[in-house]
Amino acid sequence: MGAAVPDTVTGIGAIHVYPYELREVPDTFNRIANYPDAMTIVVLGTPGNDGQTTPKRGAGQRRPVLRGTEGTLTIEPNQRQIRFTPAGIPGQTQGPKLIPIEGHEDHLELCRDLIHCHRTKNPATMSPMDLAFRGQTVVRMAMLSHTARRHARFDAQAMTIPV
Repeated sequence: MGAAVPDTVTGIGAIHVYPYELREVPDTFNRIANYPDAMTIVVLGTPGNDGQTTPKRGAGQRRPVLRGTEGTLTIEPNQRQIRFTPAGIPGQTQGPKLIPIEGHEDHLELCRDLIHCHRTKNPATMSPMDLAFRGQTVVRMAMLSHTARRHARFDAQAMTIPV
């Protein structure tokens, strides 16, 4: 997808399911991120259950469904393909398309690679730093927005999040 750091992020959440003493992290958390390249990503993080709406895939048996203006992405039951289903756009005749998943999720392999890169002073890890920066910045912006109860904005010149 190649998304940059978002311009603006709003995060809201609450403690609805697991209220116990000293808890600060919400168990229900929703994030809306607006990116400079005309894209908005909405992530809804709510307590779940074992009800199957889409096939299980990934750590914690997540059930990702990505919806966009051009269509929807879901994981096929064989867990080796992504199904792209085009949106119902008038005049569009394109049917669903299967896209192979070339890699796999292996936390142990990721950790071994990180240790190997550290020992050999090789900065080319399986999870590059710019990707980690972009991913963690949006999460940090969402939590700052949640705690400050207002939008968090990213200052690209200063590389800061003034709230």
